[in-house]
Amino acid sequence: MESLQTKKGVAALMTVIIVVAMVLSIGVVIAQIGINELVFGLQGDRSDQLLQIADSCADEGYYRLKRDQGYSGGTVTFSEGSCTLTISGSEPNRILTVSATVEELTRDFTINIDAKSNIAANARGIDVTNWLEQ
Repeated sequence: MESLQTKKGVAALMTVIIVVAMVLSIGVVIAQIGINELVFGLQGDRSDQLLQIADSCADEGYYRLKRDQGYSGGTVTFSEGSCTLTISGSEPNRILTVSATVEELTRDFTINIDAKSNIAANARGIDVTNWLEQ
C-alpha cells in the first residue's frame, strides 16, 4: 500500500515540476519580448532625434549660407547629440552633407540646394531640391 501512495506522490510531484517549468518558460519568453520592445522603442526615439538634429543642422547651414556665400560648414552641438555640416559646390547649386550623431548612432544626409540672389543682390533664397539619407 505504501509503494502505491509513493508512486502517486512522485507522479504528482513530477506534474507540478513540469507545470512550473512551463510557466517559467512562458514568463521568460514574455519578459524577453518586453525587453525587445523597449530596445526597439529606444532605437526609434534615437532615430527621430537624429532626423531632428540633421534638419536643424541643415537649417543652420541655410542660414549661414544666406549670410555668407563662402561658408563651408562646421560642427553644431545640441543637448541630445551633434552634427557636422559640410557645404560644397558653387553658386547656385550647393550640396550640404550632414552627419548627425546621437550617442553611438550616426546617420548621413546629402541635401542639394539652389542658393539664388535677387536682381539687386541684396537678398538670397534657398530652395531645397533633394534630401537623401545615405
